[in-house]
Amino acid sequence: MKIKGNLMYRLLKIYSMTLLIIITIFAVGVSWINNRESSKRAERLAQNSLLRVSTFVEENQQKAVELAGNISNSEIEYQGLTRYFAMTDAEYLDYTLNHNYAKSNFTHVIQQLYPTNDEIISVSVDLLSNKERYLSDVDSRYGRKVEQLPPNEEIMFNAPLKDVWAKLIGNVYMTVNKEPLTEMLKQLSAEYTADVFLISERNQLVYTNSKNKTLVSELEEKLEKGSEIDTSQYEGENIVAETQVTVQKYHILSLVNKEQVNQSSRLFMFWMLFFSLMIDGVLLLLLYRLFNGYVFQIGDILVTIKQVSSGNRATRIPIENKKAELKDISLGINEMLESLDNFIRENYELELRQKDADFRALQAQINPHFMYNTLEYIRMYALSEGMEELSEVVFSFASILRNNISQKKMITLENELKFVEQYVYLYQMRYPKSIAYSFKIDQSLTGFEIPKFCLQPLVENYFAHGIDYTRLDNVISVYAREIETGIEIEIRDNGRGMDSQTLQKINDYLVDHQPYESQSIGIQNVNERLKIIFGEDYSMVYEETPGGGTTVRIRIRRS
Repeated sequence: MKIKGNLMYRLLKIYSMTLLIIITIFAVGVSWINNRESSKRAERLAQNSLLRVSTFVEENQQKAVELAGNISNSEIEYQGLTRYFAMTDAEYLDYTLNHNYAKSNFTHVIQQLYPTNDEIISVSVDLLSNKERYLSDVDSRYGRKVEQLPPNEEIMFNAPLKDVWAKLIGNVYMTVNKEPLTEMLKQLSAEYTADVFLISERNQLVYTNSKNKTLVSELEEKLEKGSEIDTSQYEGENIVAETQVTVQKYHILSLVNKEQVNQSSRLFMFWMLFFSLMIDGVLLLLLYRLFNGYVFQIGDILVTIKQVSSGNRATRIPIENKKAELKDISLGINEMLESLDNFIRENYELELRQKDADFRALQAQINPHFMYNTLEYIRMYALSEGMEELSEVVFSFASILRNNISQKKMITLENELKFVEQYVYLYQMRYPKSIAYSFKIDQSLTGFEIPKFCLQPLVENYFAHGIDYTRLDNVISVYAREIETGIEIEIRDNGRGMDSQTLQKINDYLVDHQPYESQSIGIQNVNERLKIIFGEDYSMVYEETPGGGTTVRIRIRRS
């Protein structure tokens, strides 16, 4: 038999391709979403960089403005400021000591800035009427007069200095350390890098954290020429964000290179596809390894069935390589073939030879009802030979088989009890001196419909776990009666029963829906099907039978 033509292999191929397509689409979809999110994160980085720089500029510019006001907003402060540039240091000190030192000595105000503002490096003051400048820094906080300010690469903020009549008399310059701002932007740029440019009203590049020398040079060249910055020229390769700080009209430009985002997205997509393909490969390998064994086991069964159908009754399914349900199926088929072979050989071999042509014709008409029709034939033959007991056994078994073949989901209570009674009858035939049974139903309940096979599993539990074949007084009874609230079905036996702990666990599951683990799924199956059909109108409880055994009570309310 060609295994590769097997339906299981075709299904496996379809499943494999579907799995491959789904996981690949998933990987591409996740990568696409990641790319969008990466772009959004880059945009947020550009905006946040603007916000941080804007806040930094506004805060320090405000400090410069406040400082300018604090050293010239009154007559005594104004006089102290102008006299500083007209006197020597000794004369000025003597003057301030005689004229309210705290008010007249502006250097005192400047000195007080440093302890509370670590980022301030220096403060300078110049007057329009004087060529000299005042300079104070962290190393010389009192300050000194200088002809020219030393060059530095830090950020400088300036504010106009006005007298009490609001007339411009000079400027205050406050130099701030740029490292805190650079570090702040570095912390923001954990994933991507934002190049930030702070441009003054005079078209001077005040600050940048960019390490792209080419970009910085191009921007400085444009600023030196007095050209206006056109941000649209950067939008092709960058995510651009800009803002204008109203104080002193600073222009802030933030650029995040798109190649960073694209490179990150490509790397993410590569690894996503790589791991997806790895997962695909591992899953497909596992599936093929698992299903290969399963398919070959099914192949053995199909080969055996084909040989038996060809007339080779001695063929049996090898069970050495069978596992789980396939082993059970193989054992069951082998037992059935063995029983059938023995039966034919011991009782009907001569007759079957004579009717070989009829039997072959019957084989050609095999359908889902084949076994039932065969059993009916055996029953009638046994009856014609006077073997009434064998005929009755075959009839009961055939009835059970016909009930199994039926596709109906619901059955009348009367027919369900008849089915269960035939099931019990077969056990009694095996142990005629050990088992007695009783089935009763109120006439008013014969037409009431319940789910098919909802009583047989409960009765089967008795024969599987409760009966003692060494005893001669085993009894099981099923009684369906009408009660005041509806219907009660009582299944009572005098078997081994259950310990109180097991009874409690079962009832906790049935009544309180608590978890219940059991090797048998019969109780759970019956309970779930009855619950689906009758809902809250249904209940089932397990009790101990007086004198020993188990009683099951099923109650269904009727309106």
